[in-house]
Amino acid sequence: MTINERQLVMKSSSRYNGPNSTTLAKERTPIHKAGVLLLSALLLTPSAARAGFLSIDDSLANETIVISANDFENGLSINGVSFQSGLGIPATMTILETTTPITFSGSWIDEGASTPGHHIVYLVEADGSISDILDYTVSTDGFNGTITGSFQSDVEGSSLGTLPDPLPADATVQLEADNATIDFSQAFLQAFVISDTQEPNKCPLDQGYWKNNTSLWPITSTTLGGQTYTQAQLVSLLKSPVAGDASLILARQLIVAILNIANGSDPTPIIATINDANALLAQDGTLPQGIKPSSDLGHQMISLAGVLESYNSGQLTPDCTP
Repeated sequence: MTINERQLVMKSSSRYNGPNSTTLAKERTPIHKAGVLLLSALLLTPSAARAGFLSIDDSLANETIVISANDFENGLSINGVSFQSGLGIPATMTILETTTPITFSGSWIDEGASTPGHHIVYLVEADGSISDILDYTVSTDGFNGTITGSFQSDVEGSSLGTLPDPLPADATVQLEADNATIDFSQAFLQAFVISDTQEPNKCPLDQGYWKNNTSLWPITSTTLGGQTYTQAQLVSLLKSPVAGDASLILARQLIVAILNIANGSDPTPIIATINDANALLAQDGTLPQGIKPSSDLGHQMISLAGVLESYNSGQLTPDCTP
């Protein structure tokens, strides 16, 4: 009997019996972080306890990332170095966020049940800038599953750029928020990224709401066209007479869209438009810019403002939650 055949027999019976026992199923060691402990509760159920485990915890406030893993029968490497291998031998490491991207490659017995494919998850800030990227590929040979990929996180005060346009077909976008989880599990593998992300689903609110409820704003400043504006300046732009200025017409809808995304609305249908709006507003400095709606630039601004207004009125997010 080969080593892999013996391991499969173990999975099919008590599934990962400890090295010194043939009857007691292994238990996982507690993970240090409260957010991960919630996930670890899943691993203590009879079915979940039989799976391999990989956690990338980017929720710490000190610019570090904690990686935890267990039960990769054929081994797991981090940044090209062997990190964890075998059953019931948990491993944990802490690395600086400045060392990202983190690469990982591991193999476990999946009995051919994993779903092959390539996936990218973009985590974005309220202004559309990318804060984290999870990129991974899954394959199986009918007995062993393999996962390879990378995780990249921005350092405080920086970003990873903006979303590609068009968005790749195998990509998804999630909005940054406190201590949410990205589940990229496979058959017999529990895999998570714990980061400042959540699935956005709130319905956008219109310009009138945000203009009249400034105490409820989820942000206190933002960037428009490369210029940073305080909340007081943003409120002033929302309340100033338009006076035939296309830059103000566009800026108002852009401000509202950014507020909606920061409030939990899905950014996916509007990110490309936000990028285009910022590019136009970057051409003439600080707002207001006095752009005539009849000019070529003005026509472009009015057109983008119309798309943003459709988003802010909920027309582009039909499945949102009020």
